[in-house]
Amino acid sequence: MAAVSISLLCVLAAVQAPAASKPAAAAWPKLDGNRMKEFGLALDSLKRTLTPEGVEEMATKVASFGKGGVPLLYESLSRQKSVPEEDEPEDVKRVKRALDRIVTKEDVPRLSGDVVHKSAFVRRFALRKLAEYQDPGALAAARKALTDHDEEARFEATLTCFALGSIDGMPVMIEAARDRWPKVGVRIRAALEKHRSDEATDRLLPLLSSKEWQEVCAGLRLLAGIGTKKSIFAVSKHLDSTDNRIKENAINALRGIVDNEKPIEKLSAFDLAEQANAWKKKL
Repeated sequence: MAAVSISLLCVLAAVQAPAASKPAAAAWPKLDGNRMKEFGLALDSLKRTLTPEGVEEMATKVASFGKGGVPLLYESLSRQKSVPEEDEPEDVKRVKRALDRIVTKEDVPRLSGDVVHKSAFVRRFALRKLAEYQDPGALAAARKALTDHDEEARFEATLTCFALGSIDGMPVMIEAARDRWPKVGVRIRAALEKHRSDEATDRLLPLLSSKEWQEVCAGLRLLAGIGTKKSIFAVSKHLDSTDNRIKENAINALRGIVDNEKPIEKLSAFDLAEQANAWKKKL
């Protein structure tokens, strides 16, 4: 009987013991009851105010409650139906404005846990901040989010991976560079800037041989930020393109690869010809 009791105790202890391989995600602090009521009034005012000045004032007021307000702001976002970023309701934009004032780089462990939050808006926000803070410890969380069912969250996860020096999510990045460049090109370029690599270059070079101008432009746009000098020859061949969209992106790719310069947008046909000739002489 004693032996059975000891065995039973061992089993119970094993069941009750926390799993060492799965540590709990860092939790946000919580407001106490009185502060929660005050916070609710401030959040309601943030959503109802009618002027830009009022939005700024109330976003600052909401942020003054500190990190304990984050779970309540997340809950507010959770009540909103997921939509593409360009269609975000005004309430979502205002809540995110308050969150931006609260969250700091020291919150990376918390944000890493938030990439699996029930709200797509929260997941997108967390991933966007992780890309901004560029903490290497966030890479595992970003990689996990690459399979998110929300398209915008997958894109944010890809940006975070690239910002941290990984090219995981390359197909998503190529798709965004091809189809969404006017809206997200600046953010893509910012994520690519610090991590040029031959590995990324080799993945992108085949796009430059595509018969589809969109594919060629996507490859050139990404090479501008992440390509190495081994791509110069393949890029320079497009300086003679009769498609001004391709020629402009080839010029900008060379500006990034050779001189680490930002792109020049909306060049005229005359400027394109001059720039292309200048690059041919330079190379």
